[in-house]
Amino acid sequence: MDDAADFDDVASDLVDSYLLFLRGRGPQPDISGLPNDQRRRIREQFAIVAALADRAPALPPLEDDPVAIRLGLVGSGAGSGPAVADRRPGSDQAGEDLIGVALRQLELRFDRQVVVDYSPAWKQWQPAGLSAVAQCSALGNSVALFATSLPLTGEPAGVAVFLRRYPDISAVCLSSPDAREAVLLTAADANASLDPARGWLEPGIHTAADLLEVALGRYFEARLPRWERVAALTDLIDLGDVGADAVAVATTTLASARRMRPRLQHKREAVAALKALDPSRIGAVVADVQAGRLGGNALVSRLSALAEAVAS
Repeated sequence: MDDAADFDDVASDLVDSYLLFLRGRGPQPDISGLPNDQRRRIREQFAIVAALADRAPALPPLEDDPVAIRLGLVGSGAGSGPAVADRRPGSDQAGEDLIGVALRQLELRFDRQVVVDYSPAWKQWQPAGLSAVAQCSALGNSVALFATSLPLTGEPAGVAVFLRRYPDISAVCLSSPDAREAVLLTAADANASLDPARGWLEPGIHTAADLLEVALGRYFEARLPRWERVAALTDLIDLGDVGADAVAVATTTLASARRMRPRLQHKREAVAALKALDPSRIGAVVADVQAGRLGGNALVSRLSALAEAVAS
């Protein structure tokens, strides 16, 4: 059997072991004994397995499933018992059921990155026509959610008062009891604004109503980071000897810089000084950093010496 077939067999076994590790049914497979190029290929396969295996959020029980509740298959609409919101402590309004469904959809959509608190510190603030529901928070952004049967366009003034009283709240969301109409107001939206052409504009004029889950989802979508895959330090170390590549890149870069013909005197002097810079010395610095022989103050001193050699 050739080397490629042997590697395929080893890779298949390692991927199976890694899948068991992700599911909590075994130890993490050890690939330290493999050559650098094979370790790199195995890590790429591990990354694919980790991205695809068992990553979907767990399905909620049927009685708590937002889609089933919206379709009326379970909950108060189906006559199968008390509504989900009614089972939550402190909830005594059947209309809050649909708001609770929207909040659970929000949590599932962002995989619990958005935290819903049904007993926030400001809940005692009860202005006329508004009923405190919950606080939705993620990475320092907090939205106070109120239910109201009043026209949503008439509330920005009260929202501005609330935001001044509770400066740690980033925005206020006003929702109809059925969660079909909601507006999300920041401090800027809740106060009058000045338009160069139209003059002073009333608060909330730029805010359009939408479904509650859409309004909240759009807000947090714009504020939560989109994590990208970042290469691990071990991946960089396993690249092999980069000294030759560093010398080649330095040689090309220096040659391009030396061909420049600047007009300013200080720039001409800088280009002339580059002729004294040896690309191999740059490659040596990169190789020593990669091997762990150079870092911290020693790296700064080495770079300072290179700069002084060029300037002299």
